[in-house]
Amino acid sequence: MRPPATNSRRDRRPAKLLPAGDTFVKIFGRDPGPYTIQWRDLHGRRRRTTRATWKAAHTLAQHHAARAANTHTAIRQLTPLDAAGYLRALENLHPTGQSIEHATAEHAHRQQRLQALGISFDALVDWYEQNRPRRFRPLHIPELVAAFTAQKAGTISPDYQTHLERQLQKFAAAFTVPLHTLTAADLRAWIARLTDRHGRPLGPRARHHYRAALAQLARFARAENHLPRTWDELEHVPTAKTKPAEIKILAPEQLLRLLTARQHAETHGHAHKTLIPFLALQSFAGLRHAETLKLDWRDIHLDERYLYVSKGIAKTGRDRIVPIAENLTAWLAPHLRRHGPVTPITASHALTHAKRAAGLPAARDETRNILRKSYISYRLALTKSIAQVAEEAGNSPAIIRQHYGRPIPEAEAQRWFSILPSAPEVLQLNFTRP
Repeated sequence: MRPPATNSRRDRRPAKLLPAGDTFVKIFGRDPGPYTIQWRDLHGRRRRTTRATWKAAHTLAQHHAARAANTHTAIRQLTPLDAAGYLRALENLHPTGQSIEHATAEHAHRQQRLQALGISFDALVDWYEQNRPRRFRPLHIPELVAAFTAQKAGTISPDYQTHLERQLQKFAAAFTVPLHTLTAADLRAWIARLTDRHGRPLGPRARHHYRAALAQLARFARAENHLPRTWDELEHVPTAKTKPAEIKILAPEQLLRLLTARQHAETHGHAHKTLIPFLALQSFAGLRHAETLKLDWRDIHLDERYLYVSKGIAKTGRDRIVPIAENLTAWLAPHLRRHGPVTPITASHALTHAKRAAGLPAARDETRNILRKSYISYRLALTKSIAQVAEEAGNSPAIIRQHYGRPIPEAEAQRWFSILPSAPEVLQLNFTRP
């Protein structure tokens, strides 16, 4: 029962003693409260707390008393082996400063979380060791860009090197802090602000190329330990969605008109240097515009029916062998030299004029590599092997599918590779398959 309220000093003695194994839980206090509850924990240390009402104090005292009584009962039932295990557990926990009660509760909680995730503790530790932030040497973005472009030099074509440097130098001009300090919002805002030389916002395809350049820079930084391996802000910068561009190619009759117009101009003195090898190599070997300009006659082996695109010429920095078709041999043979550039003129303007003279579209997007695109589409129709054509063209199969793989009837492809020169001013379509 509740002790009577009184103000005498004697009434400050324990108002209640609850048995708790070999000891008691004590309740001190007088109405109207507060009341103090006192007990000893498993380690014999004195504990004390207060409650505002007698009922709350009595309930808490009963809880601690029952707990102590149960613990004492369990201790009396311990075997020597159990006691030894308990002591070893205390020794193991001593360096951590944790009590055995706290350690087991924490372990149980973590195990429940791991089971909910379906992984083991060892797997979690292994993952952390592989992905934890390591000591890295951050560089400011201008320094990082300089190091990256210097490493790329010589491994990619000069044109692509210039293009990549131009993109990343804009990035370095906008940010001079280390890369790991930037957030996805910073990167998204920068890409959105980009404009062309006329001050107009960049289109989706150009923004996609800038993001790809940043991805290359981030991969380099991680590999060289200039960026934490856990930095993934770029993954939260969405890739610009672009509409699939129409794959434009020439029909065999259009190529015939182009070659006729150029040969006519060269024969009648309207062109001082020949463009025929350039047109033939793009049309019947699929070389890129820039690769054809850099090709030397020493790389063309007509007898063995192949040409060699070296690493210094290839856009990707990967050399390759390209087979020479029978009609390409016929086009190159009259112009063959022991050495020297295959295309001794600035081909861009000459190609534009030649296309206009042949009545073909001559816009910038249709002038540069439409002959290469035509070759790849027609070559696919003949070989039926996208892997083979990708290797010959210096592309990946994915790029071939996305930008070059226009379905063509095989008969049309045979006509394309049957275009042969004859008399100086007369060209013919030879309908024999090369």
